[in-house]
Amino acid sequence: MEQFSTTTDNPFSGVTNVDDLPFVVPDERVAARIDASEFSGRKLAAARAHPTQIPPTSWLFSMATGHGDEFMGFEHFELVAGTRGPAGAVNGWEDDLFAGLPL
Repeated sequence: MEQFSTTTDNPFSGVTNVDDLPFVVPDERVAARIDASEFSGRKLAAARAHPTQIPPTSWLFSMATGHGDEFMGFEHFELVAGTRGPAGAVNGWEDDLFAGLPL
């Protein structure tokens, strides 16, 4: 939180508690964690390609530079409807969004 709060172009600069960030949910609400770390560089490059939407001094880039694959490489999903799929190795979260679905 300390590093996050000192970044520039941060719409959440006054927030001091992680629980007050609108995009943060408790772990028990997370249903899936997808490892996309092999694509983190491409995701960051794609974000940098849109400077009118994400300024070069954005908090997003400050966090991505400081935490790399840990920040940009993992996607977390909350289940809104239906039943959970097979549990993965980390926290029992799914690690394949399509596991258990008939193809």
